[in-house]
Amino acid sequence: MWTNAGDEFQGTMFYSYYGGEKIAEVLNDLEFDIMTLGNHEWDGGETKLGAFLSNLTFPIVSSNVKSENPALKPHIKSYQVWEDKNLAIIGATSADTPSISSVGNQTTFEDPIKTIQEAVYEIRNNTKVKYIVALTHIGYDVDQKLAAETEGIDLIIGAHSHTLLGDMKGAEGK
Repeated sequence: MWTNAGDEFQGTMFYSYYGGEKIAEVLNDLEFDIMTLGNHEWDGGETKLGAFLSNLTFPIVSSNVKSENPALKPHIKSYQVWEDKNLAIIGATSADTPSISSVGNQTTFEDPIKTIQEAVYEIRNNTKVKYIVALTHIGYDVDQKLAAETEGIDLIIGAHSHTLLGDMKGAEGK
């Protein structure tokens, strides 16, 4: 699976010059299977984010993002199931996004730990998939809390805090 943990709209001259349309074209060409949203996807506001999402050819997941904005609502779902791969992927976005980006008043961010656990139960009750992955943009500290406070998640693929992990000097964890 080729996953994307968000923040496509941050830190590059490519985005500054070309904007979301070209970013979407590149992500589609890379053939991602799924993406969750980072906080920086909202930097240009919800209209620009909605235009970006409408150009993507793969699922966008974020269980804790609830939007009534017509540019966003049809594109964001809690999770994606692949019965043929025996896999489900649940997304989550940093709950502090409204305070650090340009989120409109039609979009709210719920507790990602609560919404991920609810999605796990829903997946278990409605599918026969064996593996459940959390694709998050909530930060290493919250990912650790997610791992400690939930059950049923086999793997967490996380982003947001840019935390170095591995067996090298300066890593904060394995």
